[in-house]
Amino acid sequence: MPDVVPGTQTVPNLKPDYEVRLLLNPSAVLSPQYELTGNVISSFDMPPTVIKMNVQFLDTSSKELYTADWSARIRKMENEDDFELTYK
Repeated sequence: MPDVVPGTQTVPNLKPDYEVRLLLNPSAVLSPQYELTGNVISSFDMPPTVIKMNVQFLDTSSKELYTADWSARIRKMENEDDFELTYK
């Protein structure tokens, strides 16, 4: 075990409060069963289970919000009671 300076403590990794999105080639990262490959899971240190997220985009039939460069959506995570309204 490495030496620790008296009066200090190790700090656990922080959980980010943001999302990172990557545009990936599906044939390079998904198996024939449409699941992430083991290489992707290990490279990104991903958990072995998934959490389903339902997303509903809010807009008019003529896409007025999208045309005005807005995106509004409702998200609901599996096993959670609350909804999340996000916009950008």
